[in-house]
Amino acid sequence: MLLLILIEGLKNRYNFTPEIKTYVVRRKPTLFVTLIFVFAGSGSGIAYNKLTHDGPSSAPGLISVAIAHDYALFVAVSVAANISGGHVNPAVTFGLFVGGNISLVRGILYIIAQLLGSTAACSPLHNRW
Repeated sequence: MLLLILIEGLKNRYNFTPEIKTYVVRRKPTLFVTLIFVFAGSGSGIAYNKLTHDGPSSAPGLISVAIAHDYALFVAVSVAANISGGHVNPAVTFGLFVGGNISLVRGILYIIAQLLGSTAACSPLHNRW
């Protein structure tokens, strides 16, 4: 929501080119899939820790957290693959930029959306636990 308000304010102040508008619209799914990935992945680790009352890690517990994390990544990439390329990690985005697959502007907007999505996912987890 904050991102949309910021974008609207910038639209009124500056005249965006159609290319920038297209980039901004295509980054919204990246924000949401990163939110899904971080919330499910980190939430599964936090839930396991709470269920075991801060006890020692066991192999079945670690495997269940890893599987939850893998499913979250699978869903996030599957949802965003056709829209924004499916990368939900800023390191992957940076690698795509270095490899020449995306432009600098596109990479920066992807990274901003990914960081906002992960921050939004961690906020309820931090407040809840």
